[in-house]
This record gives sequence, structure tokens and C-alpha cells, in this order.
Amino acid sequence: MVNDDAAHFIKTPKPEYPLLWNVIIVDLPDPRKPSLERLYSLEFYQGCKNRLSRDGIMVTQATSPVFTSKAFWCIEKTMREAGFNTLPYHTYVPTFGDWGWVMGTMLPLDIVKKRLSTADLSRLSLRYLNKELLQSIFLFSPADMIDSSTVEVHSDFDPVLYRYYQEGKWFD
Repeated sequence: MVNDDAAHFIKTPKPEYPLLWNVIIVDLPDPRKPSLERLYSLEFYQGCKNRLSRDGIMVTQATSPVFTSKAFWCIEKTMREAGFNTLPYHTYVPTFGDWGWVMGTMLPLDIVKKRLSTADLSRLSLRYLNKELLQSIFLFSPADMIDSSTVEVHSDFDPVLYRYYQEGKWFD
């Protein structure tokens, strides 16, 4: 586990850490300021892809598909543009509401989905996840889906994510 500035770590390999990783978990603050949106950029995800092993998995926090749907689907589209096969998912988090993540991999998605559907969760001591919930987190209501042509890829040279996030439907 590495706790470091994500952009710097991805760009600047350190000899004490492996060059390639099997799992990259990117848990970031929401892109509620322009300075934070750089960590959701095409260039950042391309860097992550370059640091991921061939059969590795990357997951990033991706805001809410309900409250900030354009931001959520922008993150998913940006990861796809970076070369990942993506699998968006969401679940209810008591402190956040309906919250989403995007999984990225170079593996074919049918292999990933099969592994997830056959995962034996009974041997793990999980408080909030069971087999049924694991299958349901990949389902989105039609109201939460948007046409991907309505969102742009977010890049360092064409930043759009902060604007999409600000357009969110937050409750007062």
C-alpha cells in the first residue's frame, strides 16, 4: 500500500516499489475544485494503465451516478479512452447515498464478470457485501444512465469534470 500524491507516484516510479501493480485503488476526494480534477484526467489514467500488470485491476472512486451523473459517466468514458475495459458500479453508502466507482482492466470484461459471479464470498468476513449484492452493484436504473456522447473525455488540456460535478443535483 502506498499513501502518496497519486499523480506524482504514477509519474515518478520509486525503486522501493514495484514498477507494475496487480491492484490499483484510487480513493480520491471528489473533483469539487479545479485542482482536484487533474487526478481524474486521461493522462492520469494512462499513467495508471502503464503501471498496471497485464491482468491487473484498477478501481477509482467516481462520485455519485445519481447526484452527479455527468461527472460519473465522464470518469467512466475517460478511463475507456485511456485504454481500459471498464465496469462501472455503485451501491448505497450510508454517509454518501448512492455512490459509484469504475473498475478498469486490460482483461476482457466477460472474464472479469465470470470471476465476480463465481467468487466465493462465504470464506470472507464481510459485513456489507454478499453474493446477491455483488451481482446487483453493476445494474443501473435507466434514470441513472446517460448517453456517453453527451459527456466529453476529461483531460489536462480539455478539463470538463469540475464543470460536470458542479452541475450535479445535490440536495440542500
